[in-house]
Amino acid sequence: LSRDCIVCTGTTDSIAAFLAARVAEPGKA
Repeated sequence: LSRDCIVCTGTTDSIAAFLAARVAEPGKA
């Protein structure tokens, strides 16, 4: 998760949400 957090910091909200959706279980996002 630490690596994903670093990536999300440099991405836009849209991409960050997309990455978060991939990490979280489907239906939660």
